[in-house]
Amino acid sequence: MKVLKIILVFAVLVCGIYVATHWTDIFHGSSAPVENTEYVAVEEKCDEIRAAWNQESDWNRELFRRQKNDLDQDVSLGRYEYADEPETVLNTIREESTNKLCNAILREFHRPSCDDRLVEKNYNGVSVLIEVFKMDNDERLARVRKIKSVYDRITAFVQSPHAIKATYDPESNSWTSFTTLSQNVVNTAASYRNNPVYKEELSKITRFVNGLADSHIRSVVNAQKKDFYKSLSDQIIDYFNTLAEQEENITLDNVERFNAALDRYCREASTYTYAEDITKAYLDFKKKYDRLTKEIKPN
Repeated sequence: MKVLKIILVFAVLVCGIYVATHWTDIFHGSSAPVENTEYVAVEEKCDEIRAAWNQESDWNRELFRRQKNDLDQDVSLGRYEYADEPETVLNTIREESTNKLCNAILREFHRPSCDDRLVEKNYNGVSVLIEVFKMDNDERLARVRKIKSVYDRITAFVQSPHAIKATYDPESNSWTSFTTLSQNVVNTAASYRNNPVYKEELSKITRFVNGLADSHIRSVVNAQKKDFYKSLSDQIIDYFNTLAEQEENITLDNVERFNAALDRYCREASTYTYAEDITKAYLDFKKKYDRLTKEIKPN
């Protein structure tokens, strides 16, 4: 019995010592140090984003991707203390990158020496912003897209040689006149000069001003008139010469058709020597017809 008491006393002492040395663990959890989460300072982060874009003169795809990836990583690591903070940072990225893109591309549109490479570099960001932020209806991007559409059409026009091609249509025995085709080019240039978007946003671009000038356009198209009628003459002559290879095609109807084409051609191109070529071809065709009719005329 005495031994039992000794054992009990010893057990109580051991338990007392254990409780005393592990008090914190028992009543407050583990005593191991807890690693504290370092939260993002949202205001500083937004200032950092603004400062980065302020240093850029144009849209920067890599900067945009880096800022967006940093945000996504911080969110995944739980580094935002409040639920609405990531949205604040995301909005800052959206606004700063969008404003930089729009301001940069408008800067080029309003410059006499508008750099097409910078226009394209900045415009490439439009699709990125729309994809990431679903900004199809954003007024700033809508304006840029509208101007860019007109910009592209005028660019294609002023870079065009404004080639005017003669096309003889044997079936109708007709063609679209040089006057009509050339006037179409002149009218297109005028429509661009009067386009509201051009007048408000693009009319300072030197290459557009020069390329759309009425005097320039008329000079370019009128220089093609001689070649136009040479080509037209060749097409008409080739068609009727091909017909004449078969005697059954040398008919009064075809003589009259050739004569009608010749008459119109001479009215349009009488100042060119090609009228002599087509006139000679017609007379040769007519002689073949006359000879054939004589040969089959009964005695």
